[in-house]
Amino acid sequence: MNITIKKTFMLVFCCFLTLVFCANFSEKKQAWAAEEKTYNWIVGLSVADNTVPVLVCRRFGELLSEKSGGRIKLNVYPNGEMGGDIEIGENVQSGTYNFLCNMPSNTTIFVPKGAIFDLCGVFSTREQARTAVDGEFGKLIDKAYQEVGFKILGWADMGFRMLTSNKEVKQLSDVAGLKVRVIENPHHVAFWKAIGTNPTPVDWAETYLALQQGTVNGCEQPYAFIVSNKLYEVQKYIYKTNHLFQFVQLIMNKKLYDSLSDKDRDIVNQSAAEASAYGREVIAQQEIDAEKFLIDYGTKIVDAPKDLKDKISEVADDYAPTIIGITGEELFKAYIAPTK
Repeated sequence: MNITIKKTFMLVFCCFLTLVFCANFSEKKQAWAAEEKTYNWIVGLSVADNTVPVLVCRRFGELLSEKSGGRIKLNVYPNGEMGGDIEIGENVQSGTYNFLCNMPSNTTIFVPKGAIFDLCGVFSTREQARTAVDGEFGKLIDKAYQEVGFKILGWADMGFRMLTSNKEVKQLSDVAGLKVRVIENPHHVAFWKAIGTNPTPVDWAETYLALQQGTVNGCEQPYAFIVSNKLYEVQKYIYKTNHLFQFVQLIMNKKLYDSLSDKDRDIVNQSAAEASAYGREVIAQQEIDAEKFLIDYGTKIVDAPKDLKDKISEVADDYAPTIIGITGEELFKAYIAPTK
């Protein structure tokens, strides 16, 4: 009887071990399958092929493929091939596209608190601006983006925006009524209107032609962007207003980001960090090369008149309460902290 009981016990015990082994194997198999999943992702950009946003994305794609052993592929579509900034933003938000890489001003329509990036006259150096997005402010603004379906992966930049024009500007009154091309952003329109110009929203893909035909006769972009988009062919003057620092943000659809395995999420985070750092290195040389090219081409680069700079500071100070009303004091204080 004892022998029978022992045999029965051993049989039951063996069955139990078999079930445990199978369950563990099944779980590990599922985990392995998740980690080894392949991806074929899309990022759309409205800007030209040799600009910082595109270069960041191409480097990001190389790193994703390298770190994943080829499992993760990123298809980069510049020059507005996948639509304008708003259309791209809508598609990333919905999950139709996977990534976007653009200027924060182009996503304010989706992230109201992103209006903080539209506040002019905040930073006087690149170091101040980078310290802001790399610190507490970067964490706070990422939360705002996540609330509407975006996940910020990294920050690069393109330097300070400057006013370009076909008209010589010797004093503030010379910009009165100047038709300045601006993005479709109410804060940019309000800013330039308060300066005394006639701000005119024009889609980026149509900007060169609008300047060429005289629909608008001014614009505002950083050096490298002026060169990469050949704006020097249709603009005679560049005035160093340095009124707004131009960040570049690399963004992923949040649901996709959250759905990744820990391993693949780490690959994305590491690749984005390295690609963003690469973008910051690239712009330093691009600015030097761009300024030299513009001077050699014959574009007149001059300091902005003092009364124009003073007016820019005045308007920025007057508009700050409007921005704070949207973003809140905490976000605003974190943004300007590096300047204190």
